[in-house]
Amino acid sequence: MPLNVQKVKWGHMLRAAPARFAPTVRDSGSIADEVFAAWVLGPAARVPVLSTRPGLQAVLFDLDGVLVDTAEFHFRAWKRLADELGIAFDRQINHAFRGVGRMECLDKLLGQHAATFVSQEKQLLADRKNAHYLELVRTLTPRDVAAGARGLAMGLRAMSDGGVRLAVVSASRNARLVLTLLGITDWFDACVDGSEVTRGKPDPQGFLLAAERLRVRPEQCVVIEDADAGLKAASAAGMKCIGIGGGVTAACDTRAGAIGEVTVESLERLVLSAPLRSHS
Repeated sequence: MPLNVQKVKWGHMLRAAPARFAPTVRDSGSIADEVFAAWVLGPAARVPVLSTRPGLQAVLFDLDGVLVDTAEFHFRAWKRLADELGIAFDRQINHAFRGVGRMECLDKLLGQHAATFVSQEKQLLADRKNAHYLELVRTLTPRDVAAGARGLAMGLRAMSDGGVRLAVVSASRNARLVLTLLGITDWFDACVDGSEVTRGKPDPQGFLLAAERLRVRPEQCVVIEDADAGLKAASAAGMKCIGIGGGVTAACDTRAGAIGEVTVESLERLVLSAPLRSHS
């Protein structure tokens, strides 16, 4: 069934979300407070000194599909919105959404109809998709952290020379909430999410901002990504990159089936095997 633009625009699809989509008291209050307290008052509040570590200085993790399998949640949320709009949507179409910001994904979903919506209408649809996504996200617990991720993060932290700095760089605006629900906020020195960049992946802005916050050299960073857009962004930032999973087709320095296959030694070798490059 094709999208009925007149039915959708400022009609029943764009009215205030029904009660099942509305935030609960805990969502709007205590969860927000928990995220603020855990992040602003935690490790991310520290401003690190410039790293002088030879070789690997930082590892930048994508979130969805790398540290946790919330990529499935995004697919289900977009599929639900597409069904409500009468737009065809499947996993093949969803592949182009991986690692891409919410508003850009919405334009992809609306296709030829995107130009007929004003920004306020698009925002309402994006918010509706986010409400669908958050229904699923709220089920996350520390048990949902990807196998092997904890060991890798702790191994990087425990290196005898002071360790390697860690950050999350995600297109998701819910990244900090997800980290809090997973109980892994304190693994990271910085987080850059979709609300903090004006140009999403494959633009390198997010990765370069993370390197700036960590005070490390981009060429001494390794990015771990599961999406082509993220791998292209890492390369554009002058960083080494590892492609996770079987769905990536973009060029990367090495590949792994899952984060559990990545080792501290393999990350170090990626940087030490290449001469340092200047980055303007």
